[in-house]
Amino acid sequence: MPNNAIPEWVEVPLQAALRDLAAGDGAKPEIAWCPEGDDAGTVVAAGVEEGKRLVRDDVSPANLLVEVADWLQSIIVPAVGGAQASPRLACPGHDHPMVAKNVYAVAWWTCPASQSPVALIGEV
Repeated sequence: MPNNAIPEWVEVPLQAALRDLAAGDGAKPEIAWCPEGDDAGTVVAAGVEEGKRLVRDDVSPANLLVEVADWLQSIIVPAVGGAQASPRLACPGHDHPMVAKNVYAVAWWTCPASQSPVALIGEV
């Protein structure tokens, strides 16, 4: 696994989403960065085949945070907790997890049933 330092423009949204998703048992995957220059690369995690390619100029800060949070929740969380892991960030009052979504240029965890914002990503 690469040992390249994760650039700040990726590290900030990565840590915000990890704070939310690691709440409870605190399990966090080992994450590394495979650079393709200063403004692009792929985030990879130990034990997970699918990385997340990110290009700095392709996304707004809110979209970057949503992309990272969505990747972590859908790919990383099952790898850390196993196939039978309960969904992290359960939607209040529902049996489904919240989903990451950009709502008016702000990154939110939202209810997939009502589409309503529930909590800001990084502040759960």
